[in-house]
Amino acid sequence: MKHVIVLSIPDWGVTPFADGQDRKLIAQQVDAFNAANETITDRHNIYYINVTGLTREAIADKSLLAPDGLHPSGKEYARWAEEIKRKITR
Repeated sequence: MKHVIVLSIPDWGVTPFADGQDRKLIAQQVDAFNAANETITDRHNIYYINVTGLTREAIADKSLLAPDGLHPSGKEYARWAEEIKRKITR
């Protein structure tokens, strides 16, 4: 499956949408999901790219979030695209 790329899910716990919620628990749940996701993709020889660390930078850089305060901004998507480019041009 060399034409399939799977990205990790973002950590929405760093967004304003998570205000009042247990951000540490959200991060743990995101990490657990991503670990399972990566294991499955590895088992099937599918490219896996972990962008979650990048998304966690939104805690200090709100320009990485869309105006709704939850979804990634174009700037964040561009960073993901760079990660994809690096993976497929090796």
